Amino acid sequence: MILRRFLIVLLFAAPAAAQTPVEVVSVISRAADRQVRLPGEFLPYLSVAIHAKVTGFVDKVEVDRGSVVKRGQLLATLVAPEMKAQLAEAESKAQAIELQKAEAGARLAAAESTLCHRPASWSFGEKFPLSPFGQLRERLDNYLKSR
Repeated sequence: MILRRFLIVLLFAAPAAAQTPVEVVSVISRAADRQVRLPGEFLPYLSVAIHAKVTGFVDKVEVDRGSVVKRGQLLATLVAPEMKAQLAEAESKAQAIELQKAEAGARLAAAESTLCHRPASWSFGEKFPLSPFGQLRERLDNYLKSR
């Protein structure tokens, strides 16, 4: 209890005995302007192996390591000579098929023209007239059947 009284007396006596002058400044509120630029590297949460769908070579690299890039910016140019050869082959095949289609169209037009300009003696219910060779063949078959 004596110790308690001593502490209370000391507490009230200390400010009265030691009054030192203190410098006071008024506080002004403003935004703190601090920017620090430090080099850094982004590390992924997950690493994925990337494989090309076609064989090719990197022709030109547009950016360096550590460069600032934007979305959609071209980073590298690839060259695929085998793919160009395959494309040229496919285009030539397509052109050949178009020519075959044109030829078949011409044959169809010729056949339709022949059908439209047939002699009146030809009808769909009758046989078409035989060539001379066909006529000889028919005579021979009839002769062999009769024997």
